[in-house]
Order: sequence, then C-alpha cells, then structure tokens
Amino acid sequence: MAVGVVILVIGVILLFYGYSELQRYGQLGIWGEIIQALSPEARQAVEQLRMMTLLGIILGIIGFFTAVAGLVVKSKSENK
Repeated sequence: MAVGVVILVIGVILLFYGYSELQRYGQLGIWGEIIQALSPEARQAVEQLRMMTLLGIILGIIGFFTAVAGLVVKSKSENK
C-alpha cells in the first residue's frame, strides 16, 4: 500500500507542476503560440511539460490502483 501512495503522490506532483507551467504558456495567448512557432526550444519545453502532465496522470492512476489493491490484500489477510 505504501508504494502505491508514494507513486500516487509523485504522479500528483508531476501533474500539477506540468499543468501549472503549461498554463503560463497559455496565459500568453497568441504570443505564446508565436514563441512556440519561432523557437524550437520553447516548442520542446511545451512538449516536455505535456509529457510530464501525461506521466503524472498515468502514475496517479497506477498509484491509486496499487494502493487500493494493497488495502484489499491487507484486509483479506487480516480476516483469515
């Protein structure tokens, strides 16, 4: 169960960090789009933030189900 909680926490941190940084690019509006179009570094940074957000979602789901599975196994072993 503890491993699932740790994975869940890491996933949530990655999700919120990636999402909040993406919002900064989104707040620039059309200027953010122009910067991404002209700068390969900015485009790469945005892609990395999107991947970080996606990885956070995936780790969060895996961590959640791992924690739940740990609770179920623990409760079944206590009932025996």
